[in-house]
Order: sequence, then structure tokens, then C-alpha cells
Amino acid sequence: MTESINALLDQLIDTAIGDYIALDHGPGEIDIRTLISKFETILALDQGQTRHTNSYYDLSDGCIDTVSTFLPELYLRTGQFSKAEALLKKVIIHVEKNKDKDPCLYGIYQGGNYYELGMTFYLTGRFDEAIKHFSDSIRLSEDFHPYLGLALCFRKKRMYGEARSNIQSARLHKAMWEYKINKITGPEDKEGEAK
Repeated sequence: MTESINALLDQLIDTAIGDYIALDHGPGEIDIRTLISKFETILALDQGQTRHTNSYYDLSDGCIDTVSTFLPELYLRTGQFSKAEALLKKVIIHVEKNKDKDPCLYGIYQGGNYYELGMTFYLTGRFDEAIKHFSDSIRLSEDFHPYLGLALCFRKKRMYGEARSNIQSARLHKAMWEYKINKITGPEDKEGEAK
């Protein structure tokens, strides 16, 4: 029974992720609410109990890591802020409990979760809570996006010096990120091909 559920979950995940990618890059045939339903079905079937045959998705216990990468953003896109908040809080607790299973990826995942929760709070006008979670994201990851989130919050709070400072930090971290990518992939010429 577990093997058949795992196979079904792997198939659902592959389809849902393909649809997610097509949502932004395809001809517009994907309905976002249908995609949300697919990810919710994955969570309902999985309940964090199964292990998957496709090791790419087996990041921790069950599907929560895979689904948490996509579902909160979809909730935010459709204005389902309370669902995004509830799922992200659950995911943060889950990742925290399992951080020793993959310490190398812990900061990346948890930093992303805190960033998404910060965006949820920003979009609902809860700027102090958003600032806390953007700051937690910065503490855990090297991403530049949380700095932009902080800048938005500080601008809304009319703290313009703090907003400017975080925009400068975002630019610096983005430049460092691009430098690291170029070191790995090599510099690109004007046509976008590696030299």
C-alpha cells in the first residue's frame, strides 16, 4: 500500500511542479486554483508519513518540504494569506525539528520559509512581524530578497534611512550572489553564452 501511495505522490508531485513552472513560463493554460488543489491533495495524501521513491523529493519526512516550496507562494498570489501563514508556521516547525537530517540545506530552506512568512505579514500590513521574519531569513541564508522585504516594511513605517540601508544591503548581497554564480558557471558574453 505504501509503495503505491509513494508512486502516486511522486506522479502528483511531478505533475504539480511541471504545472507550477508552466504557470509563469507557459501559454497561460494553467489555472492557479487547480494547481493549489493539486498541492493540497499531495499534503492530504502524504500527512508527512511516507518516504518517496524519487530521492529528489525526499528532502525530509514526507512531502512537506516539496509542497512548502510552492504552495505558500500560490496562496499569496491568490490572496489566501491565512492559509499561507498557517502552512508556513507548520513548515518552520517541521524544518526546525528535522534540521539535523540535512544541515547543509537547513539555512536555505528555513531562510526561504521565514522570507515567505515575512511577505505574508507584509502583505497583510503586519510590518513589525514581517521585519522579524525577514531578519530571521537574513540570519539563515545569503539571499538578497529579505533585505528588499525589510526595505518595503521600513518604507511603510516611514523609516526611510532604514529602508535605504536595506536596499544597499540587497544590492550588495545580489552582487555577491551573482559573483558566486559566475565563479561556478563562468562569465557570460553579450549574447548570454559562457566564454
